[in-house]
Amino acid sequence: LDYIRSKELYNVKFNAAAVRATFLSTETGDQDGRTFIVAFKDGCLRVLRKAQNTFDVLSTVRPHTKNIIDFSIDTASKQIFTVSEDGTAFYLRLRPMEFVLDPIGFCKLPATATTCCWTVEGSSCLVGFNNGNVIALNPPNPDEVDLEVSYEFTPKFAGIGYRQKRKPPEKPKTEGDDDDD
Repeated sequence: LDYIRSKELYNVKFNAAAVRATFLSTETGDQDGRTFIVAFKDGCLRVLRKAQNTFDVLSTVRPHTKNIIDFSIDTASKQIFTVSEDGTAFYLRLRPMEFVLDPIGFCKLPATATTCCWTVEGSSCLVGFNNGNVIALNPPNPDEVDLEVSYEFTPKFAGIGYRQKRKPPEKPKTEGDDDDD
C-alpha cells in the first residue's frame, strides 16, 4: 500500500490463505530482490515476483494435502523443506535463474511438526515438534528417490536436545540399614 496516495500497489488473489512468505537471496539470480516464496493453507507453495502492480506466478507445486505449517530455504536459496499438518516433510529444489520448484520427495515425520529451519551449512533441516523434540532431517539423494514409483523416501534423521528424566542413583546401603524390619 502507498499510504501517501491511498493506493494499492500490488494485488493478487488465491483460493487459499497464505501462511508464510520469504524473499529469495540474490544468489538465485534475482538481483532486484523481487522474488519470494509463499506457502498456503491448501498445501501449495508458489514462487512469486513483484511486477508493475501485481505478482507474477513463476512456479506452483502442491507438495501437501493439508496446511503447510512452515517452510525453510537454505542460505543458498537452492533447497527447501516444508512441513505440514498431514505429518510429512517435503524436500524440493529451486532452479536458480528459472525460479522453478522441483519436487524431490517426502517423508513421514514421527509427529506433526511446528517449525523447520535449515542448518547454516545446508546439510540438514532442523524440525521441531509440540512435545519439545527437535530432529535433524537430512535431505534425500535425488538419485535414490524413484519418482516413477513414489515420491516417498526413507528419512535419515537424528535427535537433538532430547531431555530424558533419569532415575536417581540408588543410595548405598550402610551397616545399620535393614529392609526386613
